[in-house]
Amino acid sequence: MNKLLIIGISILSFSCQTKEAVNSLSSHNEDDTLMVFAPELAIEGNTYKGSFSDDLNTFYFFRKDTIGSNFIPYRSNFNDGKWSPAEIVGYYDKQYSYTYQLKIPNTDQLLFISNMRTANDSSNYPNYNFWSISKSGDKWSDPKEFGSEKVTDNYNSQPSITNSGTIYFSSFTRDYRHQYPYKMEKIDGNYTEANIFEPVEKWRKSGKWKIGPFAMDPDENFMILTINEADQSNDDLYISYAKDGNWTAPTKLNNSVNTAQKEGFPYLTPDGKYLIFTRAKSQFYIVPTKQIHIKS
Repeated sequence: MNKLLIIGISILSFSCQTKEAVNSLSSHNEDDTLMVFAPELAIEGNTYKGSFSDDLNTFYFFRKDTIGSNFIPYRSNFNDGKWSPAEIVGYYDKQYSYTYQLKIPNTDQLLFISNMRTANDSSNYPNYNFWSISKSGDKWSDPKEFGSEKVTDNYNSQPSITNSGTIYFSSFTRDYRHQYPYKMEKIDGNYTEANIFEPVEKWRKSGKWKIGPFAMDPDENFMILTINEADQSNDDLYISYAKDGNWTAPTKLNNSVNTAQKEGFPYLTPDGKYLIFTRAKSQFYIVPTKQIHIKS
């Protein structure tokens, strides 16, 4: 075969492989420290938890309506090295709030948490529960109730999902006096009722820490927790590891992550390689998880 032809084919092949490998996180592959993430999508005092599509090129997030009190769901697409302007997702209904959009891996399902009234909710003010929606072409399906009747009276928030499909989340009682950690497991394609996630509940009961929402690693090897100690004025982020069938005591992440401001809304990317969180609800930050692991 002609050498020039071979070279041409090799270059084309390499080019295609490179193009296929590029996604919104590719530019962070060589990062070894904390970086600002998607500054064009952040608004001071109005920046909440986000999550990715399977291909890492769509970012789902929400903001509070600056006129009313509802939360509005947004998405942005990564094209030509930058994020597109935030756009309201097509299933939004201004009667309701929409928070914490979360893709179920390798399915067409997108979850969110909303104050839409569930079938068995007769309260004056419906609380925030899980809903499921899917997209076919340019059309969204009607939202369907998703999750566990056990927590429909609660304010549910900050879900994370693992590669096995297990969903971990936090749940406040209606009076906001208690916050509990839950998980819903996916068994034979169906989700179980929500059950208390005992490791985090044990720490909550101990009284040593005020445990907030947490994010589970997709492989369930570690988790990032939001914790407020007795002498702190703001939340910080901690890490715990699965070890010999138990979980290690939470350890505070270093000062490149934690500051005098409030760190929160932890999210671990679907590949487990990055932690994304917010600071003072005003900016997204990203750090490779290899940089936050605590040496034993």
